[in-house]
Amino acid sequence: MKVNTRSALYGATLLSASNILLQLLGFVYRVFVSRLIGAEGMGLFSLVMPAYSVIMAVVVAGLAVSVSRLSAGYQAVGNTRAVAQLTRRAIGVFLALFALAAALIIPLSDGISVWLLGDARTRAGLLALLPCILFTGLENIHKNHFYGLKKVNQPALSEVLEMTVRTVAVIALLTLFKPQYEEYAVALIVAGMVVCEVFSAVLLRIMYRREQRAVVPAGRPVPRREMLRGMAAIAVPISLASLLSNLIGSAGAVMIPTRLAVSGLSASEALSAYGVMLGMSLPLLGLPSAFVAALALVMIPRLSEDLALKRLDAMRRRVGRALRAATLALAPSLTLLAVFGPKLAVALFGQAAAGEHFPLLALGTLLSCYHGVLGSLLSGMGQQAKTAANTIAAGLVQLALIWLLTARPSLRMVGFAWAYVAAALVGAALCALDVRRFLYAPGG
Repeated sequence: MKVNTRSALYGATLLSASNILLQLLGFVYRVFVSRLIGAEGMGLFSLVMPAYSVIMAVVVAGLAVSVSRLSAGYQAVGNTRAVAQLTRRAIGVFLALFALAAALIIPLSDGISVWLLGDARTRAGLLALLPCILFTGLENIHKNHFYGLKKVNQPALSEVLEMTVRTVAVIALLTLFKPQYEEYAVALIVAGMVVCEVFSAVLLRIMYRREQRAVVPAGRPVPRREMLRGMAAIAVPISLASLLSNLIGSAGAVMIPTRLAVSGLSASEALSAYGVMLGMSLPLLGLPSAFVAALALVMIPRLSEDLALKRLDAMRRRVGRALRAATLALAPSLTLLAVFGPKLAVALFGQAAAGEHFPLLALGTLLSCYHGVLGSLLSGMGQQAKTAANTIAAGLVQLALIWLLTARPSLRMVGFAWAYVAAALVGAALCALDVRRFLYAPGG
């Protein structure tokens, strides 16, 4: 029997399998890296990564989603010329945005590392992020081109190979150079990330060129202004939401060690506690989220196609199936992690604190996954502004609770865990209400 490689079932199954493999590879990678650089090194790396997320939010987050959604729409009406045109336009916009971001970050890197990230040792890692972001952006545009056309084989292969290259490159660099200081260790980790992103960007470009040679041009080219307006209508709300939510998350990341110091911990103890939670405990609980990411990537272009063809009943069926599948995948796995995760975390990472607060963190992760699924469904329905508002609201709740709770000596990191649960609950509830309003509005 011939397999339909563009079906939702095939896409979800393949991406789930590849994402599970990616999560396992990433988890092994984190175990080795955490043992090589220690809890404080992981904390410093966790301070650098919010800067990566903020820059990515500005230069590529919304742009990549616009490629996926518009490609699906153009493909639905048979306009293959517009699909190729869209990818070229997106690359041009991305390169312009990246150049602007780099021109601002390089001369301001000292101030960013000291005043915004809260530690001068983050500067080397911050500068090393720029080439990583350049190749990651190119890679993401090509990936979303394939996702929009319901072709999941190419991105799935590239992601597995990319994670393999990253694991080998980072561990090799840390083992070879044996950095004595945490800032050098962080810079070497980012250098390993650059190696894997170059590999993935080149591989996807080759796959894209091969795919384009097999396409028969059809349809009319879309006027430049019309296409840019369409891209902006999708990308700007998503980029703004991603930027604001990442700024809020970055503020929280910088705030946690500071508030822990207020509670009575030394600066080193605070950074270590932060590194254990963000670099060890939460990544272990994040393993089941592989399915969520796969589900989102499959559903967004399909919902966009249903929206373009005004198939509301089909959208309702897709949403129902997506939520049932998410529940079946997430609830059992996170329950098991809540029970057995603490001992597993301690055994893997060699840190007693890695096993703390697991039941509470598992609940927060479950709610956060629902928030992610529902937010992706809203974006696929063209409601990206509502996804943005809900994400920002959840982030503000988390930020406020981090400020209030983590400075208390009786709470500290359990205060962070409660903030994590509350924010995920707010985000999931708001997105659920908006999904229901869209699908079951009077007269819909």
